[in-house]
Amino acid sequence: MSQNEGIIKGVRERTKPYTIRVTLPDERILCFKRAVDTFLETLRTLSLEQLSSINLEKRHLPLVSRECYAVIGKDMKLIKDGWYVNAQSDTREKYLQLRAIVEQLKLDYKVEIGYDFIPTSSSLPRGPRKPKTNFSVDMPDGTLIHGDNARETYLEVIRTIGLEKLFYRNAAYLGREIITRHLKFPNQEELEKGVWVTVPTTTDEKMKALEAIKKKLEIEFEMEKD
Repeated sequence: MSQNEGIIKGVRERTKPYTIRVTLPDERILCFKRAVDTFLETLRTLSLEQLSSINLEKRHLPLVSRECYAVIGKDMKLIKDGWYVNAQSDTREKYLQLRAIVEQLKLDYKVEIGYDFIPTSSSLPRGPRKPKTNFSVDMPDGTLIHGDNARETYLEVIRTIGLEKLFYRNAAYLGREIITRHLKFPNQEELEKGVWVTVPTTTDEKMKALEAIKKKLEIEFEMEKD
């Protein structure tokens, strides 16, 4: 191999994208093609108590928080159960953050960074997929709302109650407004131009959000899960 070929080969090797690999105490391995997926899946292995114990900051804001900071935008990623992480970082910084969390919580996790790892999700145990659930809502006027899925049911109830009413009455769930005039939280959809609606992730959370709306606006409707 010529000297030039060696230089070119070296440059190519150095420009390969790095990824993260995490080995758990039971020898399961988390290593996805995207570093953010490994980052999030690792955090999801932690208990809520452990998440609340993480004491790290990024740009003067908590790295892990129950608050979804609007200034971070879509880089605030949901971990689970209302906990979010600021994922606005490159692979190397995510690696350092995971190392810091492991050290802080005294976890027996092995965190590595490299470009020669083989990304795999086969080592991440997944139980059988739960069938997607839905629910129905019996509105005060007798209208029965039951979309093709829980998301459609939820959004139709929101439309039926009224976007303006929800906005001006400041209806909220877990401290997050149901309706905003701009994108404020990661789990929002633009229902109309300039009208963003907060859409909880699970069917149960959607029903809890509607229950909060029901109490706030003093509306009588009944919900039943399929």
